Order: sequence, then C-alpha cells, then structure tokens
Amino acid sequence: MLRRLRSRLVGAFGVFFSGKLVVHFYDARGMSMGTQPLMEVDPRNCRFVASHSDRSGRAGRISLHLVDSTGLDRGALGEVL
Repeated sequence: MLRRLRSRLVGAFGVFFSGKLVVHFYDARGMSMGTQPLMEVDPRNCRFVASHSDRSGRAGRISLHLVDSTGLDRGALGEVL
C-alpha cells in the first residue's frame, strides 16, 4: 500500500523481479510530469519506501512502478492522488 503524507511517499512492498522502483508524476488531467527513480529492489527482500519529493505537491496523481533489470516497466505497485 502506497500512502502520500504531505510531500512524502510511504509504503512497504515485495516484488517478483529485480530492478528499481520509479515514481511517475501526473498532473490533474493525467498528463505525465516526469519520473523519479527511488531505489534498487530484489525479490528476496521486502522494501520500505519513505521518500520525499518536491514534485509531489503539484502532482494530481503519483504512481510507483517496478522497472526490471532489463528496463521493462512491470507496472504500478500503487497509486495515490
């Protein structure tokens, strides 16, 4: 579960692929505002996310994605408004 606390993202995740977590920012109309890589992840370990972002205050929606080691976006792990 991903939660947004002011300009912080907080959550705990287990993944099925090695890679990295990337935050996607969208405006109120759903248009992409960019991305921000967070951390490397591995299926053997659950990761706790506690990240601060300057962009999150302006974003209409924030989505956390897993990008595997080959660069393939494996989809959203969670989203917040």
